[in-house]
Amino acid sequence: MKPHIIFVGFRADIIDSVDWKKNKVSIIVHEFIVDQLDESVRAKLAGIGVLKVPHSNNLEEAYTDAMPEIEKCAEELIAQHGPAKAFIALYEHSTLPAALCRKRFSVPGTSVVTAMLCRDKVKMKQSLMGAGIRYPLFRPVNSQTSLAEIKEFTRHISGKMVLKPRAQAASEGIFIFEQESELFQHIAEHGLQDRYQLEEFIEGQLYLFDGIVRDKKLLFFSVSKYTTTCFEYIHQRKPIATITIDDVQLSRKASQFTSAILEKVGLENGTFNCEAFLLPNNEWVFLEIANRYGGAGVAPLMKQMYGVDLIKESILADMQEPSEIESPINVSDCNFSSAWMYFPVPKVGPCKVTEVTGLDQLPNSIVKADTVQPGQGLNQAAGAFLYAGRFFVKAETSAQVQKDCAEIAKNYRVNVASS
Repeated sequence: MKPHIIFVGFRADIIDSVDWKKNKVSIIVHEFIVDQLDESVRAKLAGIGVLKVPHSNNLEEAYTDAMPEIEKCAEELIAQHGPAKAFIALYEHSTLPAALCRKRFSVPGTSVVTAMLCRDKVKMKQSLMGAGIRYPLFRPVNSQTSLAEIKEFTRHISGKMVLKPRAQAASEGIFIFEQESELFQHIAEHGLQDRYQLEEFIEGQLYLFDGIVRDKKLLFFSVSKYTTTCFEYIHQRKPIATITIDDVQLSRKASQFTSAILEKVGLENGTFNCEAFLLPNNEWVFLEIANRYGGAGVAPLMKQMYGVDLIKESILADMQEPSEIESPINVSDCNFSSAWMYFPVPKVGPCKVTEVTGLDQLPNSIVKADTVQPGQGLNQAAGAFLYAGRFFVKAETSAQVQKDCAEIAKNYRVNVASS
């Protein structure tokens, strides 16, 4: 009999990484996703649990609030299709619900404690206290936090401050304040929301660590440098790219730093996505970690350039099955560097592409290009990382990749009009 695996959260773009022949596959998803599944995908599924959850950029909170409904769906799927071998989580909004389902139905895998530490941006930093790992000064806040308490915290910060949700991805709900007066003006006008945190803004180069950990050891590890931040992509409409580094020594230090973090949050098996700042004195400052593969172009880039399917590896880890990677891989040891680069939709709301220029001025290092066409409809509200252009770049050195990404950013242009 085929083992029954249940995905909490699902998108059609992962179907090629699922072993449909060996497994009986069920999913628990909100209505919006169900409506988007074509018949060929539906035909592969053993069962579908449908949640009455609105589709939004804050699915993390929505799915957590829907836990009773998620557990009920799981009970029904198990009754119909047999015990669950695994609850599989591939997205930020599904990691904690899947862990709660594992606990409820006595299924092995990442624990609730670890899932929480890899999701709650306050708890994850609290777990690092006393470990010799630097992180931003922070303070949890909610609607009842007094101005006096805020003032006591901000007196320890000399520069910019960040107000952001404790559990949300893709830089949604984030506010950056240049000075204390701007923060207090924001509070006066909007108040404070529950489940937020206030932290110091770190002035440094932001890096991305993507990897796979098995039996507490790094099996795959990639260090990439951001050209801009997710915040700038979402809120300022700037192109974003991450460039894999070819500095072997820096990558080794990053892997040691990451291993220490994984140990403190208790992540022993699975994929992870971690962000940290590098200061001018070469000190790493932890920002956050997630028990999932990176978003945007991370998974397709790693599969195309390095032959590592992070989606499939996530599934195998949740199933307690062996990895397909035979020996450890550190991307910095490869004889080339690569990058994914996304261009945001220029306008908020529904729009139509009127013009695309610069396609004849792009570098030869592009190995894959997904561009839009005049007349094509776009809507940024459909997803935080909906793009108006996506490029994968490959060159001998990180410096050359960075130069080529700058050339793409300079020449590729998409004009739109509201629709």
